[in-house]
Parts: sequence; C-alpha cells; structure tokens
Amino acid sequence: MKSYGAPTPLAISPDAPPGDAVLRGGALGDFVLTLPAIAALRETGDEGMLIIGDPARASLASPTDIVSADSAAWSRLYAGSPPEPSLRRRFAGCRRLLAYVAGGEVAAPGLVASLRQLADRVVVADPLPVEGEGTHMASHLTRPLAEFGIRPPVAPLPRVDVPPRTRRRGPVVVHPGSGSPEKCWPVPRFARILEWISRRGPAVVLLGPAEEARREQLDPFLPANRLSPATPIELAEALAGARLYIGNDSGPGHLAAAVGTPTISLFGPTDASIWRPLGPRSTVIEAPGANLDSLPVEEVLGAVEAELALDPC
Repeated sequence: MKSYGAPTPLAISPDAPPGDAVLRGGALGDFVLTLPAIAALRETGDEGMLIIGDPARASLASPTDIVSADSAAWSRLYAGSPPEPSLRRRFAGCRRLLAYVAGGEVAAPGLVASLRQLADRVVVADPLPVEGEGTHMASHLTRPLAEFGIRPPVAPLPRVDVPPRTRRRGPVVVHPGSGSPEKCWPVPRFARILEWISRRGPAVVLLGPAEEARREQLDPFLPANRLSPATPIELAEALAGARLYIGNDSGPGHLAAAVGTPTISLFGPTDASIWRPLGPRSTVIEAPGANLDSLPVEEVLGAVEAELALDPC
C-alpha cells in the first residue's frame, strides 16, 4: 500500500525570490493546522513563499519553493554550520522566516544561528501547546505572526483548495486509524458503522501508513473497498469528494475539514479543545472518561445519521 507521505512532483519555481519562508516539521495534522499562519504571512507579502519541511505535506500550502528538512544541506544547520551556497541562493531575498522549533529558540541555538544568516528577520516559535491554556492549536500557531507586526486571525481556519469537480459527490470515507493506538476507537465498532452506511449508500475505508502495522487486526473486519492515496494532495482530492468523513483524532480528519468535507471525529485521550478539526461542519464526539473503549456505537451512529440527513443522496 502506498503512503500518503511519499514525495510527489511539485509545480514550483525555485528561482522565484521567496520573500517569506516557514519551517514546519511534524505530522500531517500538524502541518494542516499551520496553514492559517502560512496564509496570513503570505497575504502580507508580495513575493514567493518557501516551505522547509516534508515536501509532500508542504505541497498542501502551494508554495513557490520547498526545501526538504531531511536534505543534507539543511540537516547541517542543526549543528550550527553556516548555510551552503546552494541554500543561500534559494533564500536570496528572503525577508521573513517563521521557524517552528520544538522547545523554542533555546532548544536549537545552532539552528537558529544558521537561520539568521538566511533571512532578514527570523522568528522562532515553539509549536507545542501551552500546558493548561486550552487554546486551539491553529490559534496558537498564528500567535508568532505578531512579532512580524501581523495581527493574528481571530478565528483561523485551515483551508486546502482542490479542483471544484471533486466536491462532495463520492462515498462516505471511514478512517479507523491514527498515529497511536490510544486514539483509535475499536475496529469492530467502526465495522458496525460501515455496515450501517453501506446499506444506505457507498462507503470506503481509508488506510494510510499508520495502519500498516495493524493490517492483521483490520483485515477481518473491514471491507475490501479501500482508499489509499499516494500523496497528501491526492488524499485531499479524495476527501473533498466524500459525502462525509468519519475517523479518529488524526491527520486525515484535519485535512478533510480543511477541504470543506463534513467530519465526525472521535476523541479519547487528546484534548479536543486544542486538537479538534476546524471546518464548516466539523463534529467532535468525546469519549466518556477520555477512553475510546467507553464510546458506544449508538452515539456515533446517531451523529452519522444526523449528518447524512443533511445531505440526502
């Protein structure tokens, strides 16, 4: 099965002056929740946008250039090495660089020193949530914009544009996976939801790289009608065509909301006030006691039935 984290050819123009740049690592959902900050930075600039990170995920922001954070030239910066001439050329003309670094500036002084040689103004921000604050991650990630003199959006909403032809004409997409087992509702209960939906219309199971290790657990319960996009862009297009998305707290749930698809997300141990998907119709069901084993099928089925009633076939 292909991974939707795999590299994909990009229609970029590395010779265009970047103007602004953003360094962002993390998983798919982390990047999607950073899109409002990237969009706000782009709106106040008049040149290109360069993203440093995973090339496949970075393509969701439609940048003019991408630098792989795994490249040898970039990896050397973490040791405080001066940027190679090839990197200096890519960053020529870069005025503002927003760098999300776990732990903030003190956690990677060598990297920060190197970054200051690539842009006129560098702002380093810790992407991790502030304990006990309860601010949604999308809002937290826009806060550093104030250091550039940019007013952070009041209600940041991640958005990924896809071709209009893909909009909401396809099946219900069910994603039984997540980045950690603790965030996964039991597979047999997803199977019951799928069975109910399949009696009323088409449904497909989304399987990504995180589900590879659980194939033996998943296969006996889930139908053969499966979806495995190769890249985040292909995943976005597939989700934009879905009638409804149902899944755990995961990256695809954030991406589904960002393309405007109605979503139902099941939350257990993670804080939904911080991590919930943001979209025009994003429903969150929180498990009693933050334990997904205690979330009954009937509660999820009621939400599914209510959503499907809003968009009858």
